[in-house]
Amino acid sequence: MPDIVGLHHLSLPASDCVASSDWYERVLGFSRVLVEEDEDAVTTVALQHDCDVLLYLRLDRRGIETVDEAAPHGPALSFRVHSRRDLDAWDERLTALGVEHSVPRQVHLGWAIDFAGPDGLLIQLHTHERISADPD
Repeated sequence: MPDIVGLHHLSLPASDCVASSDWYERVLGFSRVLVEEDEDAVTTVALQHDCDVLLYLRLDRRGIETVDEAAPHGPALSFRVHSRRDLDAWDERLTALGVEHSVPRQVHLGWAIDFAGPDGLLIQLHTHERISADPD
């Protein structure tokens, strides 16, 4: 089988590409690398992160479908962090920025913090300290 060497990019709908890209830059440290527009609006913004993630925000005025609390496994974007210590630093950063988020909590594959991104997308910062289907 030919190799897959990594993830090229993620593409997400955004009801406002500029406001969403501003949020990803301010909160998560992405940098804008491309902006496409038509006569009426910015239609695509590409963002790059130092961890080599490329994120495309594409205009879709509907945004991301909201997730029903009875079925919480809708669209999510999960970023890996090195350790629980790094997750604690993110907890402090999100608090300082006024971003509402969960407390660090143990999950099946480590520890995680959840928060809502633009258009209500579930974003998670997640450690990968062990491979296990059983939480402690």
